[in-house]
Amino acid sequence: MSNVHDHPELAAGPNPFFDCISPFISYADLPKVLASSPLAHIKWKDIPANRREPLLSICDQHFAPSSALLEPASGLQILLRRSLAQNNPLDPAVRKRCNQIGMACTREDLRSLENVQGGGMLIAGMTGTGKTALLKRALTVFVPKQVVEYEKSDSAGFYSLRQCVYLLVDHPSNGSRGALLKRILHTLDEKLGTTYFEQHTKTTNIDTLLVTVSKLLTLHRVAVLCIDEKQQSTFEDSPWRLDFTLFYLQLMNLGVSIVLSGNPLAFEHLKLFSQVMRRFSVGGICLFEPAVTGKEIWWKQHFVPQARKFSIVENWNIDTDLRSQFEIENSSGLPGLFVAYHQEVQRSALRRAYDTAEVCEQDFLEAQESPRFKHLRSVALSLSSDDFSVANQFIDIPPANKTSKRASTVTAKQPALIEGRKSTVVSAAQRLLTQFKSKQTREANQLSAQLKAFKTMSPDDIRALGITADLINGFEVQLASLKASGKKTASPTKGDGEAKQ
Repeated sequence: MSNVHDHPELAAGPNPFFDCISPFISYADLPKVLASSPLAHIKWKDIPANRREPLLSICDQHFAPSSALLEPASGLQILLRRSLAQNNPLDPAVRKRCNQIGMACTREDLRSLENVQGGGMLIAGMTGTGKTALLKRALTVFVPKQVVEYEKSDSAGFYSLRQCVYLLVDHPSNGSRGALLKRILHTLDEKLGTTYFEQHTKTTNIDTLLVTVSKLLTLHRVAVLCIDEKQQSTFEDSPWRLDFTLFYLQLMNLGVSIVLSGNPLAFEHLKLFSQVMRRFSVGGICLFEPAVTGKEIWWKQHFVPQARKFSIVENWNIDTDLRSQFEIENSSGLPGLFVAYHQEVQRSALRRAYDTAEVCEQDFLEAQESPRFKHLRSVALSLSSDDFSVANQFIDIPPANKTSKRASTVTAKQPALIEGRKSTVVSAAQRLLTQFKSKQTREANQLSAQLKAFKTMSPDDIRALGITADLINGFEVQLASLKASGKKTASPTKGDGEAKQ
């Protein structure tokens, strides 16, 4: 049985759901508890250096917490514990609500139930910032046993219960509602050994799937549903983005906490709705950003020293400042790219070693051209380059993550990390104008579709999103402005054309 010292929530009364999770972890203790060092239990020095390469694959299990991750980790713990407390099976009101959810046949039935005021959380960051790594590590720490079996309990009101404490799924690449709902069913099956996905393979009615998923998440007492890999193309630009949002709000109302993780560009529309932002602020709205200079405390003092501890070579024979410069230029302050580069540097050293291994400057140079890293290096260079064609080769990097070109101390000892591609001012301006027009068109289409969606929504959905007449009027004014601006940029005068030549 759990006690109040481990679980302060039990001061309000017993709750068997807290038996399955870790004791509350204080904010100050989070770095120590989240840290993971798989090499600490492996005698890698007993293996000849030229036979160690397979050990590089366990780098994924090495977790280096930094101060930048503490708030998101804390927010996730808050959501988990809050949801378990709200869904205490010993509470008669909770048992009644769960039974009512189980008997619901339509979305209207679900809407009619008492609102639990569940919470959510947004984790936004470009690729490589460590969002997924944090989610997986934190969930494993907070919930050591994801699936818990309960026997018959008269006080809890069930004969038996197989609980799935949390669920982590990736947003589908096609961005459809049906694909997400069936992915949730499939993930439930993987964890519980059920056949829900097979039972609903042929179900195409979205409302039926929405109700089914809501009932099953409640049946198995899922406290937190995490949806990762939200992208601009699959969420922000999706014609069903409001439907997704309403579904998440519905689950929160039923007591399931929602964590959305993905590219910042995917969440722009959510910021328009104060009600939505209020609900997602319960766990926190967290932005993961790269280290711009390489001197940020979270990067230089916390992440890098811990990440470097994953090492299966005996010696690092390279100047400390030069090593840091290689690392920041090839990762642009992205933890995911740092880890990938760190692996390839060691791989290079191991492949030319025999009994022991030593890393030198040449390994850092060769790692840049590794087939497992050279395309990732392009991502790093796109963040720090002043060259237009290099800086704009990826469409999913938020403008806020573009950093100024860093002065290099490495270039004195090697060819420049970036070979400047010559592009004329005219071609650069043309590309910028094309991107601007494309963005205007996309925003106008989204606003137009959103206004049409508002007109078909039920009063309940309107209230759930917190939509007001002023907000709709504001959208209409913004749409008219975008259309007028689009006409001007689409019809340049003759003089304008001559000036560009």
